[in-house]
Amino acid sequence: MKRFRLAFAVCIAGVCVAASSARADLAVTMYAANQAGGGLDIQAQYDAADIDPDCCDLDNVRWIQRVLLTDDMGNRVDTVPGFPNGDFIDPQTGGTFDNDPWYDFTYNTAADRATPANEQLGAGRFYNDSPSGWLPFGEINFEAMTLIVCVDFQNMTFEFLGGFSWGFNINADQDLVTTMPLGILADTAALRGIFNDALDDGDFASDGWEMVEGDVDCYVDVRVVPEPGTFALLGIGITTLGVPSLRRRYRAA
Repeated sequence: MKRFRLAFAVCIAGVCVAASSARADLAVTMYAANQAGGGLDIQAQYDAADIDPDCCDLDNVRWIQRVLLTDDMGNRVDTVPGFPNGDFIDPQTGGTFDNDPWYDFTYNTAADRATPANEQLGAGRFYNDSPSGWLPFGEINFEAMTLIVCVDFQNMTFEFLGGFSWGFNINADQDLVTTMPLGILADTAALRGIFNDALDDGDFASDGWEMVEGDVDCYVDVRVVPEPGTFALLGIGITTLGVPSLRRRYRAA
């Protein structure tokens, strides 16, 4: 099996860029906080060629996302209308969403997201999330962990391939959205426990899905890509940058 080349990110004036010329296997763009909409826009994409077929058949690659809602004291919030569980696999079941744990809002290409019928229900190379409408709920933290995983459908298990964390905070005055640091996730027992607890505590408990330890030789690298139009900000200085949504919108790339 091939070992993927390492890449890491630094953040300059609030914009993350790759600090290595090595090709990254999972490219992530987190946009500036959406103050008027009360949320955040984020997208990610991997290259089919970056997935080693000896590690995972492309037909078995899926996106999965866990969301945690907390208050300013760190306590879980489960009182937001439509979100009875503040620690959940996103989207929660019900409504127009399916009952599988994979993140529904994924597509084969960025252009496909303009048409809801193109949703791949967890498959596809392109991921997009645009949580919005959160200002009315006051001081709240929206924390997400997003992974690409290799699924064993027969044994109902899945293994880590790569992932990142992101999120935003709403202040107590309900008039400011602040982004959380965007981080790169590692395959650890703690991470697996978080996803398995969310699966067991949500609507997927009867499905019996479980996240298991992955193969280190199959992990993909993550590159954080600057938001379009922000390249001119580079060089100012280095800083650390880092339910289902009330309303999701499709943002042009």
